[in-house]
Amino acid sequence: MHIPILRYSGKKKPSTAAIPHLGFAQTIDSPTMQNISRLILRCRLRSLGPIGSTTPQSLVYARTRTAFFSSSALLQSGHNRWSKIRHDKGRNDANKGIEFARLSHEIRTAVKVGGGSGPDNLRLSTALVAAKKAGMSKDKMEAAVKRGQGVSASGAALESVQIECMGPGSVAMIIECQTDNKLGCLADIKVILRKNGATVTPTSYLFARRGIIRLSTGDNSYDTLLESGLEIDGTEDINEIEPEEEGSKVEVEVTTDPAKTVAVANGLKSRLSGVEILKSSIGWVPNEETLVSVDDDEKASEGLIKLINTLEEMSDVSEVYTNIK
Repeated sequence: MHIPILRYSGKKKPSTAAIPHLGFAQTIDSPTMQNISRLILRCRLRSLGPIGSTTPQSLVYARTRTAFFSSSALLQSGHNRWSKIRHDKGRNDANKGIEFARLSHEIRTAVKVGGGSGPDNLRLSTALVAAKKAGMSKDKMEAAVKRGQGVSASGAALESVQIECMGPGSVAMIIECQTDNKLGCLADIKVILRKNGATVTPTSYLFARRGIIRLSTGDNSYDTLLESGLEIDGTEDINEIEPEEEGSKVEVEVTTDPAKTVAVANGLKSRLSGVEILKSSIGWVPNEETLVSVDDDEKASEGLIKLINTLEEMSDVSEVYTNIK
């Protein structure tokens, strides 16, 4: 599939809200119509009972610049399914470098989300125990903690670097880094991209900047969280995500207006007891109309797995975003 080359003109457009199961997008020009669309969705949810797997995949994973509310149940499609395939392959290959990179990323995230490295940060404690069990050295664990605090192992402040490229299978990518050596980081990543068939080129116009909240629901049902989440100003998308680790609890990903991410996270915690925020950040979400599938291209899929795993082994790389369907 070729990626449609879409360019956002910057002109203000009428907001739209896709109403699941109806098969069309209703143009909404007023707060009143937005309230009507939310009411229709809630009525649909109540009349359907437990939400099954009949929701069209294209609607489940629609990502727009305006409000969109998913009514999906457990998702193993889109980027989450492909991420799980990549994780399983890395585990089967017994690649210690990939495992250490994943653990380092979890430690950094735990420090950022938990607000420090004190004993009250349960997620960080869990990540450090897992890293120690996997054989990660104390120096590497300490370096990951410092990066979560925004400094390098030497104590130097980290600088943000973003690289945009097109990878194997015409998959658009955005690579975000935190480094104390900007030129060296850029040079190293460009070498990796060149060796793995990727080309540096603008791709951010294929994505939208969004707030991303990953959370565990505790004893709350997905339907309860969905209904409460829709009532919070700034919520754009709610999906139930199958975890990458087998046996782990199902998690929920909430996409928000970037300026209201913290407010949405706090709103969910105050409305629902037992909800735990696992991750809260501002990131890139691919526009639905630009999603690309590599399911039928084994060469491209293998090339992407190798490229992304290699990038994530770099200590400077903090996130890799793609528009994989």
